[in-house]
Amino acid sequence: MLYTVISSTRPWSFTASIVPVLVTAAASGANLLSSSVLRAVCFAVSVHAGANLTNTYYDYKKGIDNQSSLAKGTGHETLVNKQLTPNTVLGSCSLMNISYIMSS
Repeated sequence: MLYTVISSTRPWSFTASIVPVLVTAAASGANLLSSSVLRAVCFAVSVHAGANLTNTYYDYKKGIDNQSSLAKGTGHETLVNKQLTPNTVLGSCSLMNISYIMSS
């Protein structure tokens, strides 16, 4: 189940959050391994993961993600194929929200 939760955050898309933080840090001359840069990366990834989980939840609830959308390759299978329950996805989203609040 943990693998499915992690997969539902769509970690392959996190480069879209990490790269801008690292480029900004490098451009400002900051040490890329400093605690503030690492905290900013954690913040960006947490927000991104939370947004992905929120998107998955509401696309399922509104009927956008369904068997038809999966067949077209446009939907996310986590909830449609009942790999996770809606409450698990919503709870994971809440954990991401808490983690980005704590990293700020």
